[in-house]
Amino acid sequence: MRLFFWLLLLPSCVFAQKNILVNEIAEKYKQHAFSVVNEELVEVKVLSYDRFTVNTKKTITVLNERGLNDLNFEEYYTSKSRKIKNIRVLMYDDRGNLQRTFKKSDFKDYSLNQGMSISDSRLLSFDFKPSKYPVIFVFESEVESKNTAFLPKWYPIQTYGQSILVSKFSIEIPATLKLNSKIYNQSFNPIEEKKEATVVEYTLQNFPALLDKSLSPNFQRFIPKGIFSLDKVNLEQVAGSFSNWEELGNWYYVNLVKGTEILSPATKAKVHELVKEVNDPIEKAKILYEYMQSKTRYISIQLGLGGWQPMNAKDVDVLGYGDCKGLTNYLRAMLKEVGVEAYPVLLYGSS
Repeated sequence: MRLFFWLLLLPSCVFAQKNILVNEIAEKYKQHAFSVVNEELVEVKVLSYDRFTVNTKKTITVLNERGLNDLNFEEYYTSKSRKIKNIRVLMYDDRGNLQRTFKKSDFKDYSLNQGMSISDSRLLSFDFKPSKYPVIFVFESEVESKNTAFLPKWYPIQTYGQSILVSKFSIEIPATLKLNSKIYNQSFNPIEEKKEATVVEYTLQNFPALLDKSLSPNFQRFIPKGIFSLDKVNLEQVAGSFSNWEELGNWYYVNLVKGTEILSPATKAKVHELVKEVNDPIEKAKILYEYMQSKTRYISIQLGLGGWQPMNAKDVDVLGYGDCKGLTNYLRAMLKEVGVEAYPVLLYGSS
């Protein structure tokens, strides 16, 4: 009977030893806060140039209903290149007593096909509303990916109104690979960095929540964040090796763009007809741009390598649709046909 009694107490005892309970959180971290990250541990392990795993454990104290928006307990996956090996959420009350365990089957499973988008990516997302606050959630996941061209980023501070007690991010690579890393806005809050032979670890601690005031600047402009890349990568079974922008551009062109700008004889004749009395390359570009707009529509295509490789110009011409890459490549092919040199450029837009 005594043994049974101690087994019942074990979950809350273990939690209390490894995490900070609500009444142990200092008041300065509760001020202006909707939630508190007790502890976040993200471990990235690069196994080879074409495979890595990510293990995440994140403990968050949700102080009120508004704090539920800060959870972001989700992982995306694809049919071939990215797998969710494990995922679950544990819910504790404010005294550290385990209340409920949410398994993979309890997550909502969404397709990322939205509107004019075709994608094989899906999202597992945690969606639960507790009956009272504060409440403590522990999120655990293990993900495996073959696309080492995109390593996880580190965002230790993710939003206004959230305090961070501990956030750790580590990445381990084989000795045969080189890791490039850049930490932005280190002066905003102290970042501890530890480096060993093949492992680097970053830690942010004891950050009180920021109050979101009227006309506050864009959050991502001033908070610390880390980005990482390898010198040898895999992108949907296409290997790459580059250490500067020129090598990256050459790799992208040779592997993903070259050979996609071919047009049919009929289309070639059409574009020559459209600009037959025009000599100015800018005027030629304007005419062909308007022609492209008049006969095509936008559809986002994010299937496998199609998320990065443009459709063949001939296919866009026949089908009458394409994504940003496909339409750009189609116009570039027409411009090339009439002697106007053009280059695709990656642009980012936001509010």
